[in-house]
Amino acid sequence: MNRTKKLKLNTVVGVVSQIVTFVCGFIVPRIILKYYGSEINGLVSSIIHFLSFISLAECGIGVVVQSSLYKPLADKDNSAISRIIISSDRFFRKIGILLSVYIVFLLFAYPLLVKTSFDAVFVCTLILAISISTFIQHYVCMSYRLLVSADQAVYVQLLLQILTQILTAIIGYIVAKFGGSIQIFKLSSSLILILQPLLLCIYVKNHYSIDKSLDLTDEPIKQKWNGLAQHIAYVVLNNTDTVVLTMMSTLSNVSIYNIYFLVVNGIKTMVTSVVTGMQSLLGNMYANGERD
Repeated sequence: MNRTKKLKLNTVVGVVSQIVTFVCGFIVPRIILKYYGSEINGLVSSIIHFLSFISLAECGIGVVVQSSLYKPLADKDNSAISRIIISSDRFFRKIGILLSVYIVFLLFAYPLLVKTSFDAVFVCTLILAISISTFIQHYVCMSYRLLVSADQAVYVQLLLQILTQILTAIIGYIVAKFGGSIQIFKLSSSLILILQPLLLCIYVKNHYSIDKSLDLTDEPIKQKWNGLAQHIAYVVLNNTDTVVLTMMSTLSNVSIYNIYFLVVNGIKTMVTSVVTGMQSLLGNMYANGERD
């Protein structure tokens, strides 16, 4: 498949993925509101935003890893690709440890910082249930996700994302309908999300020759920390609103705000989906010296 066809496929699948994300983004909160109430919906939204700060620990390394892969992918240099993946895996394992520490901190700090009618055990078990899905989304097979994105095969990841989002909405409705707790509701979503990295790992092993036994004599990912400032700005910009509301207002108001913000976020993601795949196309052209 040539680059133009990949770009078209990535764009079409990207649009479909954002439509599914947009629709499920309305359905899942609606289920929570109907079966668990506004305060729990606000609590869930607040916890998700607090957990999203763990992506700050990534320090923008994902963008740097993807950029580092353009040249070896264009040259079909499997040895260079393998070294980058090995270095990336080591980095994300360290980030996974930091994430675990942050989750433990939240378990103690969140019930003390946030005013809620729910007891600490209820809040802590909900944090644990939600954190599993956050961990999976950020750090399980992250290197492979960056690899397929750099190789203009982001449509593979998006198709898996569409599948898991639809399953999450369906299973979530069944759990809520039959009286399952909000912890079971979120835990079921986390378990479904495991499918995405597992299937992605199978795809990568069948389409790429990654040698994990290579020794690293030097750092294959250059300029590893150059994405830090941009990444900090991105995380702060995307999460300050809900954090401030959580600290200064009520969980019911957090719920109301996030429901209205779904419209704004949906428009933003639809615009973003139009250029899905363009970054990897430009990266491939740059790696091949196609300056014109």
